[in-house]
Amino acid sequence: MKKTLLLILILLLGLGTAFAQSKKVIIKKGKYRDSRMVDKHKSDKPEPIDFKYIEYPKLTGTNIADLDGDGEQDTITYELIVRNTDKIGRKYGNHFNLYINSVNFYGNGSALRDYYKIVDIDTSDNFLEIVVFDNGEDATRVYIGYNGQDIIRLGRFSGWKHDGIDGSGILKVGRRGFQNYYPHFYKLSKDHKLEHIEQDMYFSNSNLVMKDSLALQLSRTDTTTVIVLLPGEKVTLLWTNDKKWFFVEGQRGIRGWFNRIIFKERNKYLTDIFYGLNTAD
Repeated sequence: MKKTLLLILILLLGLGTAFAQSKKVIIKKGKYRDSRMVDKHKSDKPEPIDFKYIEYPKLTGTNIADLDGDGEQDTITYELIVRNTDKIGRKYGNHFNLYINSVNFYGNGSALRDYYKIVDIDTSDNFLEIVVFDNGEDATRVYIGYNGQDIIRLGRFSGWKHDGIDGSGILKVGRRGFQNYYPHFYKLSKDHKLEHIEQDMYFSNSNLVMKDSLALQLSRTDTTTVIVLLPGEKVTLLWTNDKKWFFVEGQRGIRGWFNRIIFKERNKYLTDIFYGLNTAD
């Protein structure tokens, strides 16, 4: 009997070691179709793309993994300072402590969850990353890295149900912009930092109604007027660079550009020109 128990214990320890040494654990792959996920301004008729992601398991308490690729297992402990529990038993808090070996990282939020994930943004490097989840307004994820000595906050992102983690080294996230969440791309650098990849334009796809007249021009470089939008006309704001340029389609099917600098010249704001704007933006 004792020999049998000893054999079982050895087998379990062996499986545990194999699991711990695994660089990552993937439980499923998936994709969803999102009209906002457009890489760049390739044409004036954007199409939705399939957005692939890897789903990693939810973890609680203490786990081990080699986060910095030094061949040694790191001990990760996540402690949520619980504020309340909902009707189905989900716990939420405003603060958390993340311990990696003897190093502590303190974070806060509005509705932090009681689980975290260990993910692999770039399967070609030696690092793993940690994600902490906040189900408060705009659904936030905090990305955390470990370099063997320090715990580093890589970024804090809000927006979509799934961030794009596919192992390519590019993290795809939603960030609030004008009237919408836009796809933003971050590259994980060789020194393990998330570097923002600038894009020319972002797909907004916001339906508005004209409050005042507005002339649209042929392109960003050609000021030829293609149409004057009239009060009461329904329009779709298709593209914006989130700074000054907007690409719009009117209900008559004609598309054109405008520069928000014209509002300063007319001493007006966007809310003076359009009905239906999200004033939170």
